[in-house]
Amino acid sequence: MAIEEETNIKRKEENQVVTSSVFSKELNNVLDGISEYIKNPPIPIQHVDNSDTKVKSISQLLEEFMKSSDELFLRCFVSCFTLFISHDELIEEISTNLDKCFYLGMKISYWIGSYEDLLFDHNIKDQFEKLLYCLEKTGKLDLESCETIRMMLNGLITVGGTSKILFYAPDTFDILSNNIDFYDIPNVEIARQITLQDQAMLLSLKPHELYLIDSCWEATTVINRYSKLSQWICDMVGDETHIYAKELEKIISIAENLKLFNNYWSLYAVLEGITNALESVKDTRTVPDFLLKRLNTLKKTRFKMVKARFLDSPIIPF
Repeated sequence: MAIEEETNIKRKEENQVVTSSVFSKELNNVLDGISEYIKNPPIPIQHVDNSDTKVKSISQLLEEFMKSSDELFLRCFVSCFTLFISHDELIEEISTNLDKCFYLGMKISYWIGSYEDLLFDHNIKDQFEKLLYCLEKTGKLDLESCETIRMMLNGLITVGGTSKILFYAPDTFDILSNNIDFYDIPNVEIARQITLQDQAMLLSLKPHELYLIDSCWEATTVINRYSKLSQWICDMVGDETHIYAKELEKIISIAENLKLFNNYWSLYAVLEGITNALESVKDTRTVPDFLLKRLNTLKKTRFKMVKARFLDSPIIPF
């Protein structure tokens, strides 16, 4: 009995390997075809009745596959996209460009269940560069979003099943160059570095350690970082006599970028530091009105866990 079960398991594993490798080969051919289509549009699509039809967009190309009963393209599309977008969002994204919304939605739901094991195929993951090229050339994703996806695929950021990758990823900036000043560093770069450091610390926290938060070194580090960041902002913005408008404007801009990154933890630390600095100053008339208006807009920001699943990117909650 044990030998028979072992044989069945081995046979199942072999079938999965064969299916996975065959699917990867098919994916290669389809993505190569799409890439060629983008370079030299339009291309003829061969139907079952041997008639040729020229298409002018990816949406029309998708329709042609639907009409010819060729499920290969949609299988590849689903298998790639479900790596970084939820099933419901995927169906909504495709259905907006097609007339057969209900029919397509049912087929996608079926494919997701049928080919779920193929999502872990490394060969499929290697083909992402071609898919990103197609999405970028057709305007589905901009260059910065494609770079963000590549970072996530390299393990920099873990994305949940209900997250979309559409947040801005700035270009890298060499902060180690000679004769560089704090004001020369782009605000978005400072916000990104703060966010990456927060992410590394939060990922080091284990769920069971939260029950012993007083003795957990990682949790203490996260809390202390909040206090240090807030104090640093307070010291930079001003002293007991007046507020430095130039420093305040840069810090507010950094806070606005933290909000774009959905890093609510550091955002509130920065806002607390600015608030403490303003409260300690006797005369705030030197602060420009437009800066106070931007600051008040940020203070109105509220983070609610119940709305977290509707955000467009991964978040660091408060």
